[in-house]
Amino acid sequence: MNVLIVLAIIGVLVLLVSATGGLTLAATGYLIAKSTAKFGSSGGTSPPPQPPQPAPSGDFDAASRTWRFAYGGGIGAGGSPNSLAPSPGFWFDMPTSGDVHYMVCPVNMNLTGKKEIAFSFQMNVSADADFQASDPNEGPPCHVSIGLQRVGDDLATQLYSRWFSHLMMPLQDGAQSFVIPLDTANFGDVGGGLSDPRTPEQGLADCMANCGNLLITFGGKYFAGHGVYLRKGAARFQLQSYIVR
Repeated sequence: MNVLIVLAIIGVLVLLVSATGGLTLAATGYLIAKSTAKFGSSGGTSPPPQPPQPAPSGDFDAASRTWRFAYGGGIGAGGSPNSLAPSPGFWFDMPTSGDVHYMVCPVNMNLTGKKEIAFSFQMNVSADADFQASDPNEGPPCHVSIGLQRVGDDLATQLYSRWFSHLMMPLQDGAQSFVIPLDTANFGDVGGGLSDPRTPEQGLADCMANCGNLLITFGGKYFAGHGVYLRKGAARFQLQSYIVR
């Protein structure tokens, strides 16, 4: 924030204190906080997100792009999994301390016209592995699913901003491959649209046209992305392909 603006705000508040016989410390702090919040902490509001770029005309495999952990605890939210380079994909060990919720792949793409996602992964799971859901209202069996997140999603107020596959794939030993069409029969949004006047089809089309992140999410029996951890044993997740076509 511009230092001169800060000094001007503080000067005005000092005059108010003198004129009114003194404001409480809490009231003064509140006014400063409200005033500075209006301008932001770096001289203005945050820049708007960049407009989505056109997606590649053909198929593209997001497994070769950068992925990171998000929203979970203990596995390093914001950190990255281990690369399988030179092959596409990554791997990580399921946590026994903390959990894993989302993996996000930033794309900022217009996916209009794309029809489906082909998703394949491999898991190496010990015989004594005991997967547990992080959400106390959930339980096993635990699953992995895929999804889309709209540019600007704040995880709270934006409707039709996150979509998850109805197909939830079990966390079990071995290789699994699925092809999931990008339509409302196969993807559901957070909150079911609630009061949004748009139809689900319009909501999904908007999310695809303004796709900020591709998602891989982990959860229990019902809720995508609510988190998974290992109570005991060992398990390694390896993404092999995430082809948008």
